[in-house]
Amino acid sequence: ILPETDLPPLGVICEDEHGPVAAIFAYQANGIGVAIADSFLTRPGIGLKHAKKVGERALSGLRALLRLDNYGILKAFTNCRALERVLYQLGFQGTRGALTLKI
Repeated sequence: ILPETDLPPLGVICEDEHGPVAAIFAYQANGIGVAIADSFLTRPGIGLKHAKKVGERALSGLRALLRLDNYGILKAFTNCRALERVLYQLGFQGTRGALTLKI
């Protein structure tokens, strides 16, 4: 379990009947409309298909909250090829692990 001070202040957690199943957090740059996604998490053992589905739902919630704060861009940085492929499927664009999603 992470101490709450280790997580960015903006986060979305999705739950199912067994508890938390996915989460995504973001750091919001003050005054420029750009946020940086951090800590894409899914519960271990749920399978890739289910992880994609709940991850997409968590991302949708994060995008909605960022829109409310007038943010237009969400950036993500990863060196994990599998996560990068999933992020492309969710609409992120970019290369070499530096990805951008228009909100």
